[in-house]
Amino acid sequence: MKEKLLEKCFIGVDAGGTKTTIQAFTLNQQVITSIQLGVGSFANSLKEALHNIENGVRIVYNDVKNDYHVSYIVIGVSGLGAYSEVEKLHKEYEQQFNCPVEITSDTRVALYSITKGETSSGIIVLAGTGVAIFGQKGNQTQMIGGWGYLLHERGSAYAVVRNIILSAISHYEKGKPFTELEIALLNEMGVTQVADVKPLFYQQNHKEKIAQHAKFIKERAHQGDLQAVEELKQAGRDLAEQVHDCVNLLKLEPGTLLGHRGGFFTDGELIFQGFNEYLMKHDLHFTIVKPEANPIIGAYYLALEGYQKELKKL
Repeated sequence: MKEKLLEKCFIGVDAGGTKTTIQAFTLNQQVITSIQLGVGSFANSLKEALHNIENGVRIVYNDVKNDYHVSYIVIGVSGLGAYSEVEKLHKEYEQQFNCPVEITSDTRVALYSITKGETSSGIIVLAGTGVAIFGQKGNQTQMIGGWGYLLHERGSAYAVVRNIILSAISHYEKGKPFTELEIALLNEMGVTQVADVKPLFYQQNHKEKIAQHAKFIKERAHQGDLQAVEELKQAGRDLAEQVHDCVNLLKLEPGTLLGHRGGFFTDGELIFQGFNEYLMKHDLHFTIVKPEANPIIGAYYLALEGYQKELKKL
């Protein structure tokens, strides 16, 4: 009896700060199966993230192995730099799943969701709770941002809320009155005294909770609050300036692909307004690409690229 010839497939992982998505794809991009688990960022909860990623890949692998031959696995991880044993993990996964495995950043996966492997140049702007700009030109890559809120962060949902609180602290320490927005934000956060924000900013897992108040800033802007309008526009300008830095470092050409991802861009007309104002002021021109609905599709394109390289070695 002849052994069944199995169709080949890829497994892709998008491991972020709040959830980990694992999908199996056919070679022509059809989704075979998909699951979602909890936190996947190495920077948030390393032990839990490692468990969710390995467990998720194993579940999907076991789900497809009787009908498909898994030929390549791509794992895109948020906070990849926070883990010092990636190479060891890479070898363990290749032994466990008996196929080539690529562990990379979630920003690279997001970039491939717009370039689709068709060009070697592009920039992806990721703005949610945090922010990161990732660019590529040929084999050269560049990350701008991604330092995290403790070091340096501009243009994120968290940063917008933090900046308004910093303004309130400055007014308090100079004996000046709070602005209407500062008073409204303090009330929204459930405090009446500016000193009471300290526990909110220093409690565990505070970052996501603080960032959620960016929605309130957007609401105030829609109601005509000029400070809120300016803060959101400035966030857009901050993001565009970081894109500019990426262009300069990689020496990218005009017309390079540019995409945006992240919840901060939702209902973000003013953010885009500030972003585009900066681009026009500095004569920066891009081909704007609307990313696929799910960033994990970037893992498919990375897997396809890696698989084709493996075939050339044969």
